[in-house]
Amino acid sequence: MIRAAAATGVIAALLACGACSQAPAEPVPVAEDFRATVAELLRAVDPAAEPEFGAQACGAWPSTPDQVVTFADASVAGVDAARLREAALAAGWQPQVSDSADLALVGPHDVLLALTGEKVRAERSGCTTPVAARTFDHNDFARPDPTGAQASAVAEGQARARRTAEVVEGVLRGGGRQAPDPALANCGGAGPRGVTWTLRQTATLPAGTDLPDLLSRVDDALRADGLTTKRGPEGVEATGGGIAVVVGAREPSTKDVPVTFRLDVRPDGCVPVAGP
Repeated sequence: MIRAAAATGVIAALLACGACSQAPAEPVPVAEDFRATVAELLRAVDPAAEPEFGAQACGAWPSTPDQVVTFADASVAGVDAARLREAALAAGWQPQVSDSADLALVGPHDVLLALTGEKVRAERSGCTTPVAARTFDHNDFARPDPTGAQASAVAEGQARARRTAEVVEGVLRGGGRQAPDPALANCGGAGPRGVTWTLRQTATLPAGTDLPDLLSRVDDALRADGLTTKRGPEGVEATGGGIAVVVGAREPSTKDVPVTFRLDVRPDGCVPVAGP
């Protein structure tokens, strides 16, 4: 009798535990910085806009704030892309080149927002794996569309970067090849967003290349071009004229292996949104 009662108690506990495991998880809270950033922009163009906010954990609950997709959906009556863009620039959002939306924006606090027709969707994702709430194609938010003022501000640095790349190219191959245009990229964080750029090149050098001699000649060429250099065992770093340069090449483990040569040129800072 005692054994039967004990078994009955264990079964009851297991059933109760199973019922608990099926209870709905607590709702994932919407971060206040996300809510405020989205609401401020939408109400600047449509005071009647009422975004519907939500959040989904990347995996099992509970999750940390950086393991969540936060999202918002809204309708903005009579608001076209030009009007929303104007308001977004004033609030520190960076327009993007988009293939699927009328207007795509990267905003403060890493908020992404897209306007399609009169529908607005905003997201901020901390997930590295697909989840249902993560609907954006992030390629739509990786190509900044600079304002005229931004384009003018970055043009000088981009020209300097191309010249530096051609100086290095002259050491590697004796010149004759034009450097590519530096690629634009988003920058900024919790505050106003902006535009920066990077120029990256790689080259494969013949096996047996005398790297110390090559790097010494690169160092000399960069200094002759007005940059301040710092030589290291596997490369050269240089600064000046608003740019930072890193040239790297590692000695291969065997002499019959080709050498990979890398060049990275970046600006000193970020050009925030400004102008139409």
